[in-house]
Amino acid sequence: MCKYNRLNEDPYGTNMKMLEMTGTGKRVLEVGCATGYLSELLKKNDCHVTGIEIDPEAAQSARRFCDAVLDIDISTKSRLPYEDEYFDVVLCGDVLEHTPNPSDTLRFLSRYIKRGGLCVVSVPNVAYWLMRLRLLFGNFSYDKGGILDEGHLRFFTLKTSREMVAGAGLEICSIDVTPGLPYYRIFHVRAINKLRYLTARTFKGLFAFQFLITAKRL
Repeated sequence: MCKYNRLNEDPYGTNMKMLEMTGTGKRVLEVGCATGYLSELLKKNDCHVTGIEIDPEAAQSARRFCDAVLDIDISTKSRLPYEDEYFDVVLCGDVLEHTPNPSDTLRFLSRYIKRGGLCVVSVPNVAYWLMRLRLLFGNFSYDKGGILDEGHLRFFTLKTSREMVAGAGLEICSIDVTPGLPYYRIFHVRAINKLRYLTARTFKGLFAFQFLITAKRL
């Protein structure tokens, strides 16, 4: 089963931000939908959701929430069973770094976004301060998760993530971030949660754990 199978309820995290950016009543393609935990919330917002998931078991679970699920490897496809400009929003949450050629994959997906529609991409920041510290001590070991997830084939900085999105023919509307420090649910540390987010947003290249880019199809 896909290890990414749980909703992150952190309001400063990727899942909640993508949900907000998508809006309501949209035709959505969620690439890397996992078990459908985000798709379920999109459906509650009256969206029509098509999921793409490479893991067959996770794809089967996602079918409970999505209107349709394509059990495919997106990086090997030359065509989807949809007309060009079919979707209002395409979501690529933590998926492009798992593909051999992220730029080509995003360019391929962009053809299915309607004119004026949105693509929302999240990728990890390999220049995050902890990664820099690890490299300083000669450590570039893969992990079970995080920025150096053992399934990551490509790595991004703020500059290269922007270049990838722009190279796909998309106009960048905004660049948001997710912070790397833990999220605290306790009421009296909510100010800390906001501070960690604002710090990451102000110093994106150093303190952002992920970049969250919203772009428009021209």
